[in-house]
Amino acid sequence: KRLLAFLLAFILAATAQRTLNKGGVANDAAILFALAALVFVVAAEGPAPWPELPPRRPWPRWALGLAGGALLLGIAAFVLFWRGRGLPTQFSGPAFWLWLASFPLFLVAVGLGEKPSLSENTPHAPRNSPLTSRFTFHVSRITHHPSRWELMFLLLILLAALFLRTWQLDAIPNGCQSDECNNGLDALKWLSGAPYTPYAE
Repeated sequence: KRLLAFLLAFILAATAQRTLNKGGVANDAAILFALAALVFVVAAEGPAPWPELPPRRPWPRWALGLAGGALLLGIAAFVLFWRGRGLPTQFSGPAFWLWLASFPLFLVAVGLGEKPSLSENTPHAPRNSPLTSRFTFHVSRITHHPSRWELMFLLLILLAALFLRTWQLDAIPNGCQSDECNNGLDALKWLSGAPYTPYAE
């Protein structure tokens, strides 16, 4: 029954899209799309109940203080970067060093302030949960050592990836996507004298 309902929802949505493509009435297409969505939602199975997670350990005050200090340093760096946009360079100014100092403070606060407990007494999902066997935490998995077959498969995957990445490298370069284009534009902007800032729009 669910499969037939999904097929009906797909047909309704395809008909609505065809109506739009042929210049039909937009309201009719919207009604068909709404009916398709309604049929899909009614036929879809609801999510299974999520198992109970272990209680979170509260952050100690010193970790909260470090995280707050990192946030204040980041805000101060942002304000200084914003005010000094016309300067020739900002690599050696106070804004750059404040921005750089905020990272280790935040990492120390997060890494040492809330270490998870890996004892066998960690609360698990309730026994009557259908997802207990899938999400139960096993400490033994942390100390799992890969077998010889796993290492061989990993080596084969890495060799195949290396071959596909280096074969005809001079003729088949990476595609020029939006990130590469933006990086190139930033480089040209900085070479022409624009100030550097780690923050971007």
